[in-house]
Amino acid sequence: AYRRDGNAFFVTLRRPPRTGGGGGALDTLTVYYHGKPRVARRPPWDGGFIWAQDSLGHAWIATANEGLGASVWWPNKDYLADEPDSQRIAITVPDSL
Repeated sequence: AYRRDGNAFFVTLRRPPRTGGGGGALDTLTVYYHGKPRVARRPPWDGGFIWAQDSLGHAWIATANEGLGASVWWPNKDYLADEPDSQRIAITVPDSL
């Protein structure tokens, strides 16, 4: 089961996580996310994605995330007392970018 509270996503496990040889918890959680990226209206003061073109008309993307952190790009584990050991991300974009 899960619940969302603002930008936080809380998961209730059906069983306690397994423990590894070093004493840390081992388990896997898969979260599927989709949506439209937040647009930075006044970068760099307002966080989000910046969609622009260079002088030759080629599209490019940048992010402004000061004050917001990486959660403006994609869901992440933003809890300072713990760290995930890995993350796998797949992003699909048009081939013109």
